[in-house]
Amino acid sequence: MQKGAKKRFGEQNKKELCQNPADFQGVCDFLRKGNICTGNFMRYLRMRFRFRSQEAISFPPNPVNTFRGALGFQLLRIACIQRKALASGCKGCVVFGKCAYAQCYETGQGHINEGFSRTNEDMPHLMVIDTGFAGLQTLTEGSLFDFTVQLYGCAVEASPYLIVAARNAGMTGLTQRRVPCNLEEVIDDSNARTVWSADADQVRLPLINNLTIEEPDLVLPDDCELKMRFITPVAFKDKANGSLTLEPEFSRIVGSLLRRYSAFEASDGKKLNWDFAALTAVARQIRIAGMKLEPVYWERFSTRQQQRIPVSGVIGQVTYVGPVASFQDLLKAGEIIRCGRSTTFGQGKISITCLNRLNERKACDVFCD
Repeated sequence: MQKGAKKRFGEQNKKELCQNPADFQGVCDFLRKGNICTGNFMRYLRMRFRFRSQEAISFPPNPVNTFRGALGFQLLRIACIQRKALASGCKGCVVFGKCAYAQCYETGQGHINEGFSRTNEDMPHLMVIDTGFAGLQTLTEGSLFDFTVQLYGCAVEASPYLIVAARNAGMTGLTQRRVPCNLEEVIDDSNARTVWSADADQVRLPLINNLTIEEPDLVLPDDCELKMRFITPVAFKDKANGSLTLEPEFSRIVGSLLRRYSAFEASDGKKLNWDFAALTAVARQIRIAGMKLEPVYWERFSTRQQQRIPVSGVIGQVTYVGPVASFQDLLKAGEIIRCGRSTTFGQGKISITCLNRLNERKACDVFCD
């Protein structure tokens, strides 16, 4: 990189033009060395990848699994420095903590600092992928379709590599039929700005957003009613027996959000000094007043295990009653960081649709669905 590039990137919110893939490592080095990791906040970014199919293409029930596999294969080819030793696994690699592939696909203790449990092997992934279209349909030749990638914590540094990997994945072909798909454009979802296009073939770093949540105030005595929508399937791991559960208890949602937010902050070397025990105790006081949920079952093929793996969750709406106002900010943050299991495959997308104090509800609220 040219002399003075560090200052130039800092003055322009780390969005200065990067002329070619050879500059990516220098860009990422700047992101690590800058002052963007200080303070009590979590970094994240969101990029939308727009493809155009060169032939008719059919996707499985969850198209995210198709794109995630193709993206990961190409990202590994770009980032890995010891491909001949892949059989030993990423965690034995000397650059595991800084590798773009490992950050997105093999999140582990090398990415989470002392702000998170060092004994926890099952850590939240630092990448989430969504799709802008439904599965089990055939798109005609020339159709445009989108995938959205969200990166958290230290994984924001992998964004330039993901753009190159996505372009290569489209050129190689998607789905089992290897249908060629041209990457037309990559858009920063924070400001709708184009960060890469096939016409210009130049990369601009997407805007890195900062998410700050204040510790929930537990001195809020009034009971409220909160309606939460599960947009994509939501499921949880039962701590008692380690099995999967589809029961959306409020304490499970809060526990998942606390775990994910603290892990993402810890990946940037920060520690969340909240009273987790007190927060969990209050969350357990909140009860389910009503729910309309539908179970969803699908399968994904694991290249590593060479077998199909069942995945499940519930979608719909749940109404909670109790001191939910204390957790309002944390729940709104959940719309960004997700909750539950298999979020890297697009699961766990939630939305807060209504929050009312019980003594302030209007008649029109009572009779609505």
